Amino acid sequence: MSGPEWLPPVPPQSGAPPAQHAPPWHLPARDADALPGASWWSRVAAALLDGLIVFVVAVAVTVLVGAGGGGGTAARTAGGFVFLLVALLYAPLLLATNEGRTIGKQALSIRVVTDDARPPGWGTAILREVLLKGIFGVIGIVLVIDVLVPLFDRRNRALHDMAAHTRVVSDITGW
Repeated sequence: MSGPEWLPPVPPQSGAPPAQHAPPWHLPARDADALPGASWWSRVAAALLDGLIVFVVAVAVTVLVGAGGGGGTAARTAGGFVFLLVALLYAPLLLATNEGRTIGKQALSIRVVTDDARPPGWGTAILREVLLKGIFGVIGIVLVIDVLVPLFDRRNRALHDMAAHTRVVSDITGW
């Protein structure tokens, strides 16, 4: 026998709501559209803050590398490489390890989630931040369009969000 037949069947779970303290990225999969979207201004402010952080850190590291190498051509080249490395890795590293938040997004109480309302993994973070934004950054007008698209999208998504299947949501209401 596989089990006691005299026990009544176990009823399915009642669908009780999760504990109030559980943040949504720890809940069962659901649609990101159920979460409150981040405002366009908060996205822009977070991007500016993140850009400032990347710039300051990258310049500081570049100066240290350049000074350590005596300021020659090889040191300047290494410094430029370090600057590029910091700029490329900052956002994907933080998005993948800090539940969809960079320092700028955290300061503005917003986060990136996938379409199923989960934080992005490494692949999604790299796709969104390095490949898509990098391509848009090289083609300047596309970057401008990318920044403006959330103003006209009902889900407040930029082109890179649409392509990476992500959405920027607010951490303030309903958590």
